[in-house]
Amino acid sequence: MIASHYSKALDAAALILALARCRLTDREPAHVLQARQNEHLLQLVHDFCFHARKAIELANAETGAIAFAQVLQLHGFGETEVRLDLEGKALPLVDQSLWWVLGRVIHSQEAVVESHTDVALGSEWASEPNLTEYETPVAFGVRSDRDGQESVHYFLTERLVEAFLHVAPAIEQAVAAGKGAG
Repeated sequence: MIASHYSKALDAAALILALARCRLTDREPAHVLQARQNEHLLQLVHDFCFHARKAIELANAETGAIAFAQVLQLHGFGETEVRLDLEGKALPLVDQSLWWVLGRVIHSQEAVVESHTDVALGSEWASEPNLTEYETPVAFGVRSDRDGQESVHYFLTERLVEAFLHVAPAIEQAVAAGKGAG
């Protein structure tokens, strides 16, 4: 059972990274897929959090994985906000552990993908004045049943995956020991 949840979490993590690093322009034909990609990213993050948490829970008796996930912070020292555009629009990043974020996403009542926007000169997609706008989905916002109506917690999507990968060796240890197989 642990191997199944772990495998599903890793599969979702791979797709989350692919979508989170996807940089679409406002001028290319694929731009019309951005809304669909964001919907997939929302579902993938939720599925990832469910399977990641289950894998951590099942590995806990063997490895103490929950305690590690409870102290593992998603964002590094000084990483307090994410800038979304050139005008300086920024969102505050949650200062919480992997375990906290997994729980919030699993019990979410509202979720949103936030994209970073930048501009490039001389792009192959640009017409005069030779400017192209790019959007990259970089952050995920969530409000759970434990939060107020106006309270949305933001985190960098890639940091969620990176934090889980720090816990992965403990889960792999439990899988190798045959724990949670039933």
